[in-house]
Amino acid sequence: MNQKSHGYGISNIRRLPVILGTAWLMTLAACGSGAGVESLDGFVAPEPPTASMSNVQEQWTEAEFDQWVAGSAELAGLRDQLAGQGFDQYVTSGRLEDEDGVRLDFGTYRNKEGEQRAVVQHCASGDCVGAVAGLSGESMTWTDGAGGPLTLRTVAIPYLVRQTLKQDPEEGTFLATPLVQGAVVDPSGIDLGRRRLVVAHQFGDAFGVQGSSLAGDLASSNLFTEVVSDDYLTWPALETYLSSSYPHEVLVVASQSLRQLYRDSEDASDRWHRTLGIEVQNGLYGFDWVSAQSLRNALKKAPLSGPGVVLLMGAESLGDETDGMINNHESMYTHMTFPGKVVAGFLHQARPELLQAASREFLDRLGNGQTSGEARERANFLLKSWGSEARLAFTPESDEEFRLAPARENFWGDRVPKTGVINPFIILRPWCVQGSGKETALDEREGNPWVSDLVLDGPVFRGSRDHEVDLSVTLHMEMLGVLGEIRKGAHFFFVFQGGLKKEFPELTLYGNARITDVIEKPDSTTIRFDGTGEVLPFENSDGESCTFKYMLLEPLIGGTGKYSELTLEY
Repeated sequence: MNQKSHGYGISNIRRLPVILGTAWLMTLAACGSGAGVESLDGFVAPEPPTASMSNVQEQWTEAEFDQWVAGSAELAGLRDQLAGQGFDQYVTSGRLEDEDGVRLDFGTYRNKEGEQRAVVQHCASGDCVGAVAGLSGESMTWTDGAGGPLTLRTVAIPYLVRQTLKQDPEEGTFLATPLVQGAVVDPSGIDLGRRRLVVAHQFGDAFGVQGSSLAGDLASSNLFTEVVSDDYLTWPALETYLSSSYPHEVLVVASQSLRQLYRDSEDASDRWHRTLGIEVQNGLYGFDWVSAQSLRNALKKAPLSGPGVVLLMGAESLGDETDGMINNHESMYTHMTFPGKVVAGFLHQARPELLQAASREFLDRLGNGQTSGEARERANFLLKSWGSEARLAFTPESDEEFRLAPARENFWGDRVPKTGVINPFIILRPWCVQGSGKETALDEREGNPWVSDLVLDGPVFRGSRDHEVDLSVTLHMEMLGVLGEIRKGAHFFFVFQGGLKKEFPELTLYGNARITDVIEKPDSTTIRFDGTGEVLPFENSDGESCTFKYMLLEPLIGGTGKYSELTLEY
């Protein structure tokens, strides 16, 4: 099966380039540990990690792949073998080549059931081998033409940012999902007794990496009931992690960022870029683009706001700080802004091993009880010490004082509440469509869906109430929420389902509450809050289809002396 390289060349390969800043690489090569920085609170950075990296990542057309296969009877035979097994739908193809001269060419096909196999040729120092690649769980497997097992050969992980020069990002790239929000996840389907740390990686063992290594000391802490490592990350899996998690969970996404040259200029200082999204695995060695809008929509599907920490481990995963990234409606920096959670990513570029080391340091510091801001400072100290211009940053409105909550059984410490009452004052602006199709903007409405006798299970609270509006109408309401830190400026999240008013008998409200004050008494803790929220489309009592233009949680109802409050009773 081994063969010498035939040097099959393709003259018209289309490249979606990886970005290697020459000046930056020269600076990094000249710098070692402690470059320009001695210590941070007595901590001295270790020597920077080193690893090989793929600096060629090409995406081919089907015709280009056909041209490549035509030069080898062996590879053509492997492809014919796959076609005979039903793998005859072309998916993607391309080439990876790393700094050590290792090259891997591949072409991937799908069968009717959606399973994928790839014809690959791996060459190292002139020694080439052809194989059929497939995924078995989280591991890549290779077989020969007779179906016998072959030893998997690796190629280094590529640089973690790709660039498109297209003004229309969908030209020459693949969009993994349409830009629609979709249905919100049913909160009853989320296991709030579970607490996951998820490390999802675009690559895997075929690239010499394992996502589980990113979790570091955080994985061995007692904070999580489940640690999930998902290599060869696909969009359906990532969408599920984003939309079916809740604020005590942590999601790490290690993947390439997709950067666009937004405005070109001969003057480099006036050249703008924006990060449009990330890449996920498709075609075993290939990729799909997921837009920032799609990532945002997946998080908005989460009824309790999704994971409390989302770490995007890609170069320029938030951008490069040019003016083009600020307030741009397509960019990651803008779309991934969620008040009350921590959305972290990188500004500027660094090699994959440096981003991984900085990410692990950030996670380890969070696991040791430091705030998100303190953990970020430690990660950035490492990057600066190693001579890298990259740094970890948060999207606007991320919580700089966020701390990971204790394990569920230790959440309340020695002072465990027995019950409670939530009393939110909500301002809504309905917008309804009458049977004739006419849209009508109604006046603001106030609601007060209070629920007492809350049942608390660690940080989770829930309760229900029946409200008799008149002799003929009784409204049922249910409340489900989850607390994090109880401090001014922290957030908690809740879902309200049921009748808010007679004219709105069936509503689903999602509240993002920002704590404005905490009042401690011997027998109670009162949490005052304001905030925002969203309401699912609904039908009013007249049968009209309605939405709400906005939803606000009022901190104080003017003139009444009443606050939006959650009171815990001991």
